[in-house]
Amino acid sequence: MDMSLHITIAVIVVERSLKIVCFTPQAEQFIGMDKGCSFPHFLLKLKHKESEKQIVEAIEDMRPVAIQTQTVDGHWYLIGVEPHMVRDICTDRAVITISDIDNIRQFESNLSETISRVNAILDNTFDAIVTCDDSAIIRSFNPAAERIFGHSAEEALGMDINTLLEEPFLLKGEEVISEHLSTGKARIIPGGFEITGRRKDGSSFPSDVVISELWQIGDKSGEEHLYICVFRDISERKHLEEAIIYQAHHDALTGLPNRVLFKDHLASEMSQSQRNRKKLAVLFLDLDRFKNINDTLGHAIGDQFLKEVAYHLRDCVRESDTVARIGGDEFNILLTDLAHADDIITIAQKITGVFKESYRVREHELFVTCSVGISVYPDDAVDVEILLRNADIAMYHAKEQGGNNYQFYSPSMNIRTVERIRFENSLRQALERDELTVFYQPQFTIETHQLVCAEALVRWRHSELGLLEPKRFISLAEEIGILPLIDEWVLRVACVQFKQWREAGLPHLCVAVNLSAKQFQKADLVERVAQILEDTGLDPQSLNLEITESTAMKNLELTIPNMAKLAEMGVGICIDDFGTGYSSLNYLKKLPIHKLKIDQSFVKDIATDLDDRTIVKAVTNLAQNMKLRVIAEGVETGEQLEFLKSIGCHEIQGYLVSKPLPAEELEDFVLSKG
Repeated sequence: MDMSLHITIAVIVVERSLKIVCFTPQAEQFIGMDKGCSFPHFLLKLKHKESEKQIVEAIEDMRPVAIQTQTVDGHWYLIGVEPHMVRDICTDRAVITISDIDNIRQFESNLSETISRVNAILDNTFDAIVTCDDSAIIRSFNPAAERIFGHSAEEALGMDINTLLEEPFLLKGEEVISEHLSTGKARIIPGGFEITGRRKDGSSFPSDVVISELWQIGDKSGEEHLYICVFRDISERKHLEEAIIYQAHHDALTGLPNRVLFKDHLASEMSQSQRNRKKLAVLFLDLDRFKNINDTLGHAIGDQFLKEVAYHLRDCVRESDTVARIGGDEFNILLTDLAHADDIITIAQKITGVFKESYRVREHELFVTCSVGISVYPDDAVDVEILLRNADIAMYHAKEQGGNNYQFYSPSMNIRTVERIRFENSLRQALERDELTVFYQPQFTIETHQLVCAEALVRWRHSELGLLEPKRFISLAEEIGILPLIDEWVLRVACVQFKQWREAGLPHLCVAVNLSAKQFQKADLVERVAQILEDTGLDPQSLNLEITESTAMKNLELTIPNMAKLAEMGVGICIDDFGTGYSSLNYLKKLPIHKLKIDQSFVKDIATDLDDRTIVKAVTNLAQNMKLRVIAEGVETGEQLEFLKSIGCHEIQGYLVSKPLPAEELEDFVLSKG
């Protein structure tokens, strides 16, 4: 909307006889006057004849009159004619001014509409808008200001604006304001983007405020400045910012500080310890075999258990100490203001002690231990990262000692860490260097002593350490994420080998291949197995896949369909290490499995341990009732064999019948049995 005021004013000078003496250029532009024009010519342009009489009478009486006339552009306009008498020594003359009343009325209408809109905006805006003068006296106070500050407009008008603020903002005197307006633009107040507001009830709130010069009133000798201040209550935003900052520095599950905040605390406390000449300690804590809980009972139980651990760890330390969860089942603890190493030992023993008792999570009773590594400032390091790294190294040393203990860092541990890194790098390259090989351990029926299957077991021919069994590297392979690659490689190699033996006329055998949890949980597992069988040409009925009990019970929504599809293809499914997990028999009966393998930890002492005998017998009875075959692994003595035979176990595997053999030796073994 055009808010400019465009008013065309024409001036005509006439004699008493109404003869035109002169006129301004605007008269020519507006109503088409020319030098030879007479006032009657002007009157001919009037819309109504009675207007001529009105003008003549108005000139005689020297009073204004409004009439309609046709302008140069052909439109009819309402104009104002106002005569003024000017006398000189010759004759009486009248000066007639002509104004565009239509334009004035349109401007007044537009201005009125604009003011209404501005007032509506001011009345409905979310922000408090307060105007004040040079003396900081409030001159206007919109409804939002009433809501935010709690004062009515009647109360606020005439008040000092500083009564709305916790700290002085607009002091007496224009020089204070001009400091904020040095650029001529609205500026954010000094000291930041916010100020503290004060409500009528005395409560305070954070507010953003912008101040700008609104207008000037008066002449140059006594001009007055008005200022408009826009306040915004940012309480909700501040709460949100605080929540975001909290979330960025705390663990969402336990509420403990996270790695970022812990490192900040550590850096601050190290500076403090340097000034006070006292020690501090960093503890790196990792739960032993926590993964089994997640794998068997699910992450919901695991998360609840971690919350319980966090609660107990906080209870083990002082108020001045810091407990942080840095990820997964790993925690950092900062012990400050230490006078003696014995103080560290006391707390470390207290921490390991809280894991001696079982944890009750829902209906489950959980037994978990922890490994703790300890580094001391300034003895072990004076740098945050190195101090944390040394505690981590000490924790791994505690793991190597079997877990459930604490270890102080020592420089000799670095050597072992370097060796571990080298070992890890070598393992990553083992597949590329063709250093992995597959051994096969035969499986026999107990009743007929028939060789029916062989389990594929990976070995690593390390260039320096020689032939390594899986227990030396499988857990590391899982940790660094390459175990699924090894699984798939073993499966393909075994399928190729058994297809070749079948074509060579060897007696029919099936091959059992282990799948890790990560491999089995892959969404495309069935497609990968089918592709390998197609590529190698092995009959699906010649392949058994072995998965651990904990793997089978994890993510049943995926496990059951995958097992069903594999079974439909003809692939056999065996539950490995049965009895070591937390199987639900209700779910077990839903799985399309054909065999249970009793873990060797139960077989080892069945000749002497009554509990192990009871467990093995119970598992065998269970399998028989479910019409499943049972195989016992780790069979090494005749006594073990006789007991297994007496309870109806179907198959055995172990050094009593054969150790794992390389492919060429297994071929000779099969032919010798043939």
